[in-house]
Amino acid sequence: MSPKAKLIFNPMADMGEAWKIANDLRPIAHQYGAEWSGTVYPTHATELARQAAEQGFERVIALGGDGTVHEVVNGLMQVPAARRPVLGVVPIGSGNDFAHAIGVPKAADRAL
Repeated sequence: MSPKAKLIFNPMADMGEAWKIANDLRPIAHQYGAEWSGTVYPTHATELARQAAEQGFERVIALGGDGTVHEVVNGLMQVPAARRPVLGVVPIGSGNDFAHAIGVPKAADRAL
């Protein structure tokens, strides 16, 4: 059985400062058995999100800014709705308009 949550992390978010925040979140994510994947090239989050859905993850959580969220949503939309995981957002980018618009807390630990 696969873990319930997949965290897709953009290490370049917020001009590379996202690493520090993600490091602080690791114990929380580990406590719930979440699995991490980091992006290494543009559109990688799209691929990782699609793969997570195909692997049966119940939740896919984007850690980054609006660009990361956009890529993750694009990946999730590539799978049938019946197999699509719930989207989560942890706003650790320089632009977090989507997270703000849907009421996600600004503090990364509260958002997770």
